Amino acid sequence: MKLNFVRSTATVATATLLVGAVVGWGVATLQAHRDIRSLALAHELEATGLCVGGLNLERAQRSERLVLLLEQRLDSAVTQAALLSDEGARLGPGMPNLRDAVRRAASYYSTKGEDGKRQRVEALIARLDAAR
Repeated sequence: MKLNFVRSTATVATATLLVGAVVGWGVATLQAHRDIRSLALAHELEATGLCVGGLNLERAQRSERLVLLLEQRLDSAVTQAALLSDEGARLGPGMPNLRDAVRRAASYYSTKGEDGKRQRVEALIARLDAAR
C-alpha cells in the first residue's frame, strides 16, 4: 500500500513538472515572439520618423539640415549595428540588401574623406561576413 502511494505521488509530481515545463516554454515562446514584434514595430516607427523628418526638411528646402539629420542617424545606426554584432546578433543568409547598405555606408564615408568612420564600417562588414 505504501509503495503504491509513493509511486502515485511520484507520478503526479512528474506529471506536474512536465506540465509546468510545457506551459513555461509556451509562455516564454509567446513572450519572445512579442518582443521580436515590438522591436520590429519600434524599428518601423523610427524609420517613419526619419522619413517624414527628411521629407519635411526637403520640402522646406533645408537640404543642409536633411544631410545633417541623415548623417547623424547613419553614424548612430553603424555604432548600434557594431555593438549588436559584437553581442552575437547575426544576419540571416537571405538579407543581401542589409549587407549592401553597410557597404554603401563605407563608400559614403570614403567619398567624404571620413576615414575613421569608413574603417569602423569596414570592420562591421568583416564581422558580418565572418558570421555567415
